[in-house]
Amino acid sequence: RREVKQARGRLDSALALVDVPDLVARQLTGSSARLLGYQPVDDPRRADFVLDVQIQDYGIVADSWGAQTFFVVEGDVRLIETERRRTVWKERLDDRVIVDESFFAGSATLGNILTARTLNDLSVEDIEDGLNALAEFTASRVHAELREDFYDR
Repeated sequence: RREVKQARGRLDSALALVDVPDLVARQLTGSSARLLGYQPVDDPRRADFVLDVQIQDYGIVADSWGAQTFFVVEGDVRLIETERRRTVWKERLDDRVIVDESFFAGSATLGNILTARTLNDLSVEDIEDGLNALAEFTASRVHAELREDFYDR
């Protein structure tokens, strides 16, 4: 189908512009440092803790042209105490989030959920904005897990 090829092209173009793993890592590093009371440093050798974010796979997927789409992220996040070289916290990323209009605020014509068909109506810039929002959402979710594990229990 021509529409599928067009949608795939726009998605691939946007994915080339957005470094989702880097965005997740940077946002999570900043928010986690504030949560734990540490100051981020550029040199890991000077750090008391290292937040290791390893994202193996991510993307927007749909089971069919008319089906709802999902943002899928797979990977691991570890908080490592550098002095003892031990993992003090670990979270598995295995998220499958329904993509809806809240991630693509610039486009008012989407409806409640994003399908592969509606993805075809978005510009590369709209998809780029949505990927940025989805990366922020992922970082926020992991941050909430860290906060819960360290402070709410």
